[in-house]
Amino acid sequence: MKVRQATQEDWEQIVKLANESEILLTKEGTYLVAVNDNGNVRAFANMRGVIMIEPFVSASPQASDKLWKHISTEAMQKNIKIIRCFVKENNVNLFTKLGFYKIFKKLIPMEINFY
Repeated sequence: MKVRQATQEDWEQIVKLANESEILLTKEGTYLVAVNDNGNVRAFANMRGVIMIEPFVSASPQASDKLWKHISTEAMQKNIKIIRCFVKENNVNLFTKLGFYKIFKKLIPMEINFY
């Protein structure tokens, strides 16, 4: 098993694995693949710059709007193209209006801290 940066030739196999796992793909970022001795993609991962908003708490719509504008402006200035956040079910419509979309169907977000 070898790990290497994905090539355009790997994309069809990456899409197939993603569909089997019900994961939405993006072309942005750097994809790495693990390939077997036959050259078949057996695993893949995408590394990309993402701003993670956690938490986003507000007591007023005006404060939320001002804070959101600041966050999105800073992201654009730093050339970060993805902003991710966790939202409660009752806030999904609000975030959808801002342009967010659900990225996970059945997956549970997890993290690890190296400190």
